[in-house]
Amino acid sequence: MISGIRQRAAVMLAFLAVVAALSGGVWRYFHEQGLDLLAERGRADLALAGDRLVGQLQRYRDLAVLMGNHPAVRAVLSEGDARDLGDLLLKVADKTAALDVLVIDAEGRLRASALGLDAPMELAGQPFVRRALRGALGWGHGEAMPLSQRAYFHAAPVFSPPGQVLGAVVVVTDLNGIDYNWRGSNPPAFFTDSSGEVLISNRSELLFWRRAPASSGLVGLVPPVGPAPPFEARRLGGA
Repeated sequence: MISGIRQRAAVMLAFLAVVAALSGGVWRYFHEQGLDLLAERGRADLALAGDRLVGQLQRYRDLAVLMGNHPAVRAVLSEGDARDLGDLLLKVADKTAALDVLVIDAEGRLRASALGLDAPMELAGQPFVRRALRGALGWGHGEAMPLSQRAYFHAAPVFSPPGQVLGAVVVVTDLNGIDYNWRGSNPPAFFTDSSGEVLISNRSELLFWRRAPASSGLVGLVPPVGPAPPFEARRLGGA
């Protein structure tokens, strides 16, 4: 009798072990399938967000190229009379929602501005300006104070009829206007620069966070050290 009870217990334990193994296999299979679907959805969402960002910035790059071919811009850089160019640049900036449109000469000196202000940064030393003055399209990001903490720059060269570089047109884009319409949309998305700082995001609270350094052992983003920069700080002054 005891041996029969042991035999039934062994059969039941074997049955439970088989059921547990099958259940674990099924759970693992569907868990991996779910993770794969989640990863594919994340890649698709990121691709859509990237395409949207590129599309929104593309028109400002095209604007820089278009203004680089404008005869009034070429005339100012070759003849030196910039009295009426500021009004033209202001009209262009107003119609395209550009933060500012700048014209600089071959030495990197500011010749005209849509807002009539000083250059938002030291232009001559910027890599995107140096690239434009070598005859290629340049781009970069940084502050454009007192206009915006987050700005994107497109620089296009201006050529003389023989093909000499006379200067460059720099279009300044306010990134607050780029991702403003994304706010609150699902899922959360952000873009970092080469240093790992969050530059663009549909969650304003993530701006200026940074990717954790590999040496820290942390994963994800860490808040900025010290007080966070104010979001969408704009001091337009008299402009």
